Amino acid sequence: LSKAVLGVDPQQFWTERRVEFAGRLAVPTDLAVVVDAPAFEYRGFFVNDEDQMGGFHADPLGENVFALEWWDHMFEQLLRVGGNAVIVGTAPYPDERSLDLAARRGLFIAQHHITLLGANSFQWPKNVTYSFAKNPEVQEHVWTSCAQMQQHRQEQMLWTVGYRGLNDYPFWIDDPSFNTSASRGRLISEAMATQVDIVQQ
Repeated sequence: LSKAVLGVDPQQFWTERRVEFAGRLAVPTDLAVVVDAPAFEYRGFFVNDEDQMGGFHADPLGENVFALEWWDHMFEQLLRVGGNAVIVGTAPYPDERSLDLAARRGLFIAQHHITLLGANSFQWPKNVTYSFAKNPEVQEHVWTSCAQMQQHRQEQMLWTVGYRGLNDYPFWIDDPSFNTSASRGRLISEAMATQVDIVQQ
């Protein structure tokens, strides 16, 4: 409606096309804005490689690459162009305020394919082996903890399940004993089943 009546560019923050003051505005009584049903249930952005935007408005708290205010501009644009879902950065921690802001904006929250149930594996402790085959109890504990930290957003989560290596490469690079498609697929299936169980609990 703001676009049809006021001429607001849905991407006005980024295009810098400011709305001109129109003075008095008369809205026709027969105004009809018809919006077709979307082709896809979930429509959104993946804000990837967000470090490229770090120089625009740094986060004064140092929690994120850029300030929460900039996340809000992104979420607003997403909503204005008809989106309803977002992957909030490459590898956020599950308790970051940017995720809560997305939820307050009414967006569904999806996850990068490496942040299983919200676990930021890019910050995995160097003295702990990252392996569902060798340390399944450690992996399950991390996945469970991350899922529990997001319980208050449960209804808006689009959970990512799967299994890859520590820094987004095939896990069998670190564990070459998984040298067949069958053995690799079996471990991935076991990891995914564990993650699904965690979410369903």
